[in-house]
Amino acid sequence: MSGGYIILVRAPGAADGEHTRAIWFAHIRDMDRAVQAVAASDQVVQGSEVTVLGTVRHAVLVDQLGVTEGDVRRFEG
Repeated sequence: MSGGYIILVRAPGAADGEHTRAIWFAHIRDMDRAVQAVAASDQVVQGSEVTVLGTVRHAVLVDQLGVTEGDVRRFEG
């Protein structure tokens, strides 16, 4: 069973038109709420595309990634 989602955020790029990409983890079971939580993060630029890439199990989110329930975190590594 899914505990949350892995999410791709594509932010509008600089003058060259390239987008910057970041992977996020959302430990929120409801997909719409997970997307909204990532998009609302202060680290996400307004106007970014937020796309769900897949699901992540609760145990992986907590034990391996350190993302507590109800939280979102940008992948740094």
